Amino acid sequence: MSVWGQTYRHYTITEMEARGYSVYPGVYRAPYPMYYGWWNEGGRRTILDRSELKVVYKAELVIDTLSGTKGKDYAACLVSQRYYQTFGYSMYRRGHTVDADISDHYPFLGNCQELINWNITRDNAKHTITDRHQLPMAGSTIEMEERSTCLNWEMTEETTEIIGYICQKAETDYCGRHWVVWYSREIPVDGGFWKFSGLPGMVLKASDSDHYFDFTAIGIEKTQEPIFDFPKKRKRLSREQFRETEMKVFASPLSYMRGGMRDQGFMAGDDMLVGSSAFEQTKKNLFTPENYIHIWLPLEKE
Repeated sequence: MSVWGQTYRHYTITEMEARGYSVYPGVYRAPYPMYYGWWNEGGRRTILDRSELKVVYKAELVIDTLSGTKGKDYAACLVSQRYYQTFGYSMYRRGHTVDADISDHYPFLGNCQELINWNITRDNAKHTITDRHQLPMAGSTIEMEERSTCLNWEMTEETTEIIGYICQKAETDYCGRHWVVWYSREIPVDGGFWKFSGLPGMVLKASDSDHYFDFTAIGIEKTQEPIFDFPKKRKRLSREQFRETEMKVFASPLSYMRGGMRDQGFMAGDDMLVGSSAFEQTKKNLFTPENYIHIWLPLEKE
């Protein structure tokens, strides 16, 4: 194999074992997926609109259902009159490090993992939601579009304060999960965050009943930032195709990995754990499509 004029060759598992490596016994549940970023596929970005408001959330997400271990990421929601766009802050920030006018609005918030692989764009004029997910290892994105409908909420009079805003509690069932949210009438938008709609205010906190997903607003600012459409047009999948595709990739991500590792057929160590004690425990392991999985825990169970 030749890369940038340099010639490389692939080692075999037998050769790696001779160097002190060993095939991981059993099935390795990799805690942190490897994503390539939203703009990795190339193409020209289109600006749909400019935001009027941005809300940033701390996200605590279960990364292993057996142990209950949680990881931390951040999410952001850009709000304009027509569009609400919610996405993973960390992955978006990495994708815009060369765009000074954008990266200035996304400072480093602390150590976290890129766990949020989705970008949700609600078009309030067309009443549609475009749902895009990055696939681990594959370096590609899948997309579906659905109608935006008002969810059936159980409203309460219970209140709390979140970053200086008085919020009310509401509950709903959506796609197999029961959600408890806190929204503020002081920010008069229709739910705003993710796919939540039918509320008379911005959602500033959301948790599912299992606490697999917890989102809490940590900052709000008035800002005029671009709300982007994706540069590459791709075939839109049905909900069933969308879920099936993502589930298959998470179940065997090394089957879909890019470049030389795909040709080699295995991976040495889990690079997503570099700097941790867990990496020291796995750096001499060999992972194959048969013994390496990511935990697929979607926000929508059905």
